[in-house]
Amino acid sequence: MIHLNYTMMKRYLLLLLAIAMKMASMAQDTTLLTVVEGRVWNIVSIIPSEPPESDTIPGYYKDIKGRWGVGWPHTIVLKGDTIMNGVSYKKLFNNGRFVCGLREEDGCIYECHWDGVPEQTAFNFNLRPGDIFKGEINDTDQLEIKQVRTFDFNGTSRRCMDIWAYQEEMEYMDALVDYWIEGIGCMAGPYLPFWWNVIGPQALLLSCYDGDECIFTIEDLKRFTNPSSCPDDNHPHAIDLGLPSGTKWACCNVGASIPEGYGGYYAWGETEGKHIYDWYTYIHCDGSMETCHDIGSDISGTEYDVAHVKWGDIWVMPSLDQLCELLNNCSYISTSVNGISGGNYTGPNGGTIFLPLAGYRKDDAHYSGDHCQYWSSTLCPYGSRYAHVLSTYVKSNHISQDDRCIGHTVRPVISGTTDINLLESPSDTSSQAIYNLYGIKVADNAADMNTLPPGIYIINGKKIVIK
Repeated sequence: MIHLNYTMMKRYLLLLLAIAMKMASMAQDTTLLTVVEGRVWNIVSIIPSEPPESDTIPGYYKDIKGRWGVGWPHTIVLKGDTIMNGVSYKKLFNNGRFVCGLREEDGCIYECHWDGVPEQTAFNFNLRPGDIFKGEINDTDQLEIKQVRTFDFNGTSRRCMDIWAYQEEMEYMDALVDYWIEGIGCMAGPYLPFWWNVIGPQALLLSCYDGDECIFTIEDLKRFTNPSSCPDDNHPHAIDLGLPSGTKWACCNVGASIPEGYGGYYAWGETEGKHIYDWYTYIHCDGSMETCHDIGSDISGTEYDVAHVKWGDIWVMPSLDQLCELLNNCSYISTSVNGISGGNYTGPNGGTIFLPLAGYRKDDAHYSGDHCQYWSSTLCPYGSRYAHVLSTYVKSNHISQDDRCIGHTVRPVISGTTDINLLESPSDTSSQAIYNLYGIKVADNAADMNTLPPGIYIINGKKIVIK
């Protein structure tokens, strides 16, 4: 009986192994290959320069971090085979000059520059967020995979990795340096990904072709690197993240005209920016932290709410509860938009907002680059000198508090409009402005409602149906 059970178990394990190998083989068959005979990459090498007078001037390009440069175009082609160190490679040519051999195996791409020299791992598409990719010649060069996403590049869904320079003991030096795209390569093309873009803005992939078929364009990359729930460029918009309370978040900061803009810096309860941020200039105290005025435990919607004052009656500063709801219900990924470091908060419904790392203002200095704090409308209960903030760093975020006199940025919200019952007609609203569901004012008062197309609008925080 024991021998029979052992035999059956052995057969069962062999069957499982065969199924696993079959599944691995099928997965390998469906991998989008990069090393393909005849593939063409069109690249520009970028020499940094001052921005042109117009974005339409030919010969000028932006790198992936939004920095301008003059571009020198060239073409990279995979054509033919060669043997180096007894291993078969596809030959890679740059403007007709042989550069190296490439081969691809199990999601990794290897390059070899000439016979007798060991090959290097150029890409490893099996890596996951948080993994570190080290140089094989100089292991002090390290890249961190920050994020792995799937995106439709010119009709084909491809995995894309956000690649950051990694300094284990110097977090503030982290920076986005490249994108690796399955079946394409990186922003320098199919090779030299490790040092090419780490050391500066040197290359930009414009397009990739298989024969006459275009499989990648720079316009695809622009759509990928600027994820937004905004319907147009007429900011600000109210972004529905699918939060339980129905709260909608603005797409940009108070004082900013684009999502990556820093905007203004405001002491808590003040509605104008200034040059010096300390207790002596703070208008809601008598010159010291011990003399803070009582302007309320929550200033949302009051005369002290800069979002409410600057943007209108439906916009307010987020409360502590709304900051906590954002953190607890949204995924957060460090990224950059047009060279501005920050993070994407993606809600349960896929809606996304980008919060730039705008830093803060203290005394007469501006501290920026690797962190920021966003004001809440809520005073801390254990000391009148503190109010709650959302603290965001390159790798983390959390709720904390700061002195009310410090200059921080503000990201407005519209509170709970999805929970308000729809009304068929307005009442006593003749002098109130009308907004669409994106928070854009479409009319100055309710008397203009008859001029609007059918749809759902907001008046005084309530939804109105126009049929």
